Amino acid sequence: LQAILSAFAAISLAANGLLISLILHKKSEILGGYRWLLLSFALVDIIISLFHAYVLPTFYQIEFGMVLFTWEGLYKPPTIGFIINTLYCLLFYEPFVLLTFHFIYRYLILGRPNIINHYPVSAVSSIVTGNLVFSGVLAYDSYLADRSSSENFFGDALFEEFGIDMNTDPRPNVVPINYVFAVPFLLCFIPFSAICLLPLTGIRFGQTGNIMGIFVSLFPAVDPFMVLFMI
Repeated sequence: LQAILSAFAAISLAANGLLISLILHKKSEILGGYRWLLLSFALVDIIISLFHAYVLPTFYQIEFGMVLFTWEGLYKPPTIGFIINTLYCLLFYEPFVLLTFHFIYRYLILGRPNIINHYPVSAVSSIVTGNLVFSGVLAYDSYLADRSSSENFFGDALFEEFGIDMNTDPRPNVVPINYVFAVPFLLCFIPFSAICLLPLTGIRFGQTGNIMGIFVSLFPAVDPFMVLFMI
């Protein structure tokens, strides 16, 4: 794992470093403000690759769930381990946040270019603020999940596979994901993935996509019943 992630980091550093040099080249000024968005993607890619090569994230799938942990933060003090795990989660979602800003930028440059051209500082400040707010919410969610993480449904599997004893005090720093509440997964993630992936088969499925879309719409109607049944 360390060799693979280190190789990825080296490739990412070289490729994104080249991209950054091209973005900052004088001839790239023709791209306008868009090049700064490209620059942010390249910088985030480098940070993600280097961070992964350092902490060595590992996923282990078990029955009805999975466990995420990093070898670097596994036996660190709880606070340090929590920070490392939270940083991994933040970096996991950061490309999607940047992609959202990409779509916003595209809309503004086509529909309201004055905002981008005449108020660049305000536009950048809005992006940074929105990113910080999202990161803060995600960090708080990680904090709540960490405080309520008393389940040990994966303890035997981790001990048998990696020799990780979850009964020690303090416990190793892991992120458990239990699919007990499987309604969001079954009625949201799987149908949406099918909507996106089925066209890649080259087969015309017609109204199948709409059926999957109906399942996604069914999710909020069915979801509360799982909680009611648990209560």
